[in-house]
Amino acid sequence: GIASAGGSSGMVIVVPFAQYFISDSGYTVALLVLAILMMTIVPLTAAISGKPQTPNGENIIKQNTLEAIREASRHKGYILLVTAFFVCGFQTMFIGGHLPNHLDKSGIDAETGATALALIGLFNIIGCFVWGALGGKYSKKLMLAILYIARALSIIVFVTFPVTNTSALIFASFTGLLFLGTVPLTSGLVAQIFGTQYMAMLYGFAFTSHQVGSFLGIWMGGVVFDLTGNYDVIWWSAVILGFIAAAMHWPIDERPILRPKIQSSSLKI
Repeated sequence: GIASAGGSSGMVIVVPFAQYFISDSGYTVALLVLAILMMTIVPLTAAISGKPQTPNGENIIKQNTLEAIREASRHKGYILLVTAFFVCGFQTMFIGGHLPNHLDKSGIDAETGATALALIGLFNIIGCFVWGALGGKYSKKLMLAILYIARALSIIVFVTFPVTNTSALIFASFTGLLFLGTVPLTSGLVAQIFGTQYMAMLYGFAFTSHQVGSFLGIWMGGVVFDLTGNYDVIWWSAVILGFIAAAMHWPIDERPILRPKIQSSSLKI
């Protein structure tokens, strides 16, 4: 939750910053400036270098990578979790990529569109903390189901009523509270079920599903808009997918997989 919130703080700062360069110098200069900023990430990764460590007392066996993948692929809850994460990518990246244009076609000025994106980032900081904390106290799969339902309902309200500056900013704020709250809950659920030894890899598979959804959300949004002149089909698709994703989390077995502990001494014959 804290890491996701840190990423969102960059969204709050970068979106208005990028909008300034787009308005002042065009997209090319804005992209070059952002590319230079991204290069600063590389040296910062040195701070987190090192070999992975296994937490003391964790109930694990010595697995190799293929064994960990085989174990996860046979866990029905993991398959449901990975599949549902596709919906998160579809919804969030469609909104992040196409909300400004949707607002523009609804008669809302570009400054309000940029402000809406910044508000998504701002409230996402709060949302990541809140959903992460709730996941530490309550059932993570239940929190994920509630989050997806809340997203679907917020989209229904937004597309049903006329779009105004006020409604756009309210929707963006509420969307921010729900935007990446799935990340601490999903990654936490992976760690809860499988432990932390291969958590990064197993969450990486889930995030791949998220990114496939992200691609389709952005790409299909553009295709549908070119064909119809609006985003109605994608908005309602996001609503339906939200309810489907919520339903997919209910049957997930959250209990940690039980494995024999590593023996501290050799067996006597």
